[in-house]
Amino acid sequence: MQTAAISEKPQVTKKGLLLTAFFWAVFTLLSAGLLTYSNQVPFIYSLLGTMLNTSIMLLYMVCVWFLLVRKLHESSWLVKLLLHGVTSILFTVAWYYSYLFMFDLIFGLQYLGSEFQDNQAWIMFSTFIEYVVVFAVIHVIESLKTVNRKDQQAAELKELSRKQEIATLKAQINPHFLFNTLNSINASVTAQPHQAREMITRLSDMLRYSLDSFDKSQVPLSEEITFIKTYLELEKTRLGDRLKVAFNIDDTVKQFSIPPMICQPLVENAVKHGIAPLEEGGEIHIIIKEKEDAVYFTVADTGKGLQKDAVPKDHAGIGLKNTNEMLVKRFGPEASLKIEPNHPKGTKVSFKIPTS
Repeated sequence: MQTAAISEKPQVTKKGLLLTAFFWAVFTLLSAGLLTYSNQVPFIYSLLGTMLNTSIMLLYMVCVWFLLVRKLHESSWLVKLLLHGVTSILFTVAWYYSYLFMFDLIFGLQYLGSEFQDNQAWIMFSTFIEYVVVFAVIHVIESLKTVNRKDQQAAELKELSRKQEIATLKAQINPHFLFNTLNSINASVTAQPHQAREMITRLSDMLRYSLDSFDKSQVPLSEEITFIKTYLELEKTRLGDRLKVAFNIDDTVKQFSIPPMICQPLVENAVKHGIAPLEEGGEIHIIIKEKEDAVYFTVADTGKGLQKDAVPKDHAGIGLKNTNEMLVKRFGPEASLKIEPNHPKGTKVSFKIPTS
């Protein structure tokens, strides 16, 4: 995903050209109408004179826009303000004498009327005010665009971060688990072909779930449970009776949406570090309950348990660490993993996801 550049240079667009032409036409017509009404000048003459006036003004404003808005778009506001102070005076003087010159060249000054030259100071001041208003509006619009680009960039970065977190979690299927499973399949191909076929099917289902959920930010809890059961069936094939599993899940939460593969690292950690190292094995108990305004997840094992030097807050292990970071970013600090001893032995890992 590409992010928008915050200091993007203002561009000439079709929409911008159409809006400029529209406001130029409206301003010209209103000015011509006002001139006709106040000075009793035929509308066609007022329109021709006003078109010359606004055309020169537009030409100079476009030049100023290219210089101060487009070319110097990365300059500080103070630099732009100082330049506008100088440019506004040059613009006003250049417009006034350009208009006199062009009007004399096309129509003749005798048709302009003495009021224009007699009120030179007021007319130039009015033009100066028009310059200030036009470029104040332009800079306000550009500032709003910059704010919108910043908001868009922040949203895109947040979305990118979320997708990367999910992708990291989905990549947590431990390579050792894959190697062990493939070795078990290889050992069963000749002696137990039916078991080998079942293991291949389950491994295929796991990989398909991982791929299918890649672009999803959430999945139903029921799908996650099926994925975990498939994983545990493969591990039971390898560990045999040493691995026992019990589920205690409320039926009411099975359609609750959760980030995909959020529970698998916890279960894998319990198998790998809790049950597998013990010759006698142990039991994994997966509990998912809804209480008040949250769904509580617990993975408890009767395995090796926490060592004396273990510090739960460290969330040792890449899988648990990534899971904890994702939970905190998505649901806040209260959703963080809690790792504690499971009495009478083993380890218990829990977290909660708010329902609203």
